[in-house]
Amino acid sequence: MTLTGGMIRHSRMDLCGNVALENVRRYNFTKAILGTDAISNTGELSTTDEDTAALASALLEHCDEV
Repeated sequence: MTLTGGMIRHSRMDLCGNVALENVRRYNFTKAILGTDAISNTGELSTTDEDTAALASALLEHCDEV
């Protein structure tokens, strides 16, 4: 298992920030399982903060299947 690094947010139980974002951009993934705060009727994911959105966007760009 590999952790992305970054800032630990205890309230959300996740890692975020520029370190996590840059580390995600260094790799390609076969499959990603993402949590989300909402899904629109057209399948778009949304969240309540920009750090989470940026990280999810980077994962989507570097992943074969979500």
